[in-house]
Amino acid sequence: AADTRLVEAFFNWDGDALERSDYVGVYVITDQLEVEPGRLDLEELAASDNSGEALTGGYVLEIDEIADNKYHWRTDNGYPKEELSQVLIDTPKLDEITPEQIDYIKTYVQDMENALLSDRESNWRERRYLQYLDRQSWLDYHMVMTFVKNVDAFWRGAKLYKNRGERMKSGPVWDFDRSLASTDPRDNIPSEWDATEFTSQGFAVKYWDEGWWGLLAKDPDFIRAWFDRWQELRAGLLTDT
Repeated sequence: AADTRLVEAFFNWDGDALERSDYVGVYVITDQLEVEPGRLDLEELAASDNSGEALTGGYVLEIDEIADNKYHWRTDNGYPKEELSQVLIDTPKLDEITPEQIDYIKTYVQDMENALLSDRESNWRERRYLQYLDRQSWLDYHMVMTFVKNVDAFWRGAKLYKNRGERMKSGPVWDFDRSLASTDPRDNIPSEWDATEFTSQGFAVKYWDEGWWGLLAKDPDFIRAWFDRWQELRAGLLTDT
């Protein structure tokens, strides 16, 4: 998660002595998600990293609306399925990434998705998808988004990253302005496992069906691991107290 601090903020517009009238309330200051030590500690891709092990990372991807400074695409199977969203390469940026690096990460994502779909079709006789993604990070990410009922979960503001020589991880967590009973009514009922349908606000996220995380949720081993993780957290970090 991004480094975050709550602060009491003053805006001193006129440049004179700080006064009580300059006080504007409590704000949340959040660090940017950048690839550098102390933030996202990944290997940085250079323009010369176009083959071998060097080509395998690090990449930061998003599922989000199109941004002009980021390479973007939709997969061969039509993911993400929401019309507004595509897969974006957040790092490296469009003016820095090489054609070889684009081809590598697009192929990797496609192979990961194909493995997920193939494993589901075979009724999980194989789990080839584990060659491509770090399941524990995807599980924890799914649990956090479901727990807080993030209205944007898995289809907008979703982050993924792949370090050099490693599998794709889900995260860091980001974008929680519509969660935990915010001004958006779709996140208001904590006892529900899906978002409440409010057509005036758009579609409601189905946390167990949305995107690649929805494909993972069809795997009985993933669900069993989800239950085990939930019980572990309920005995510690997420106890009632």
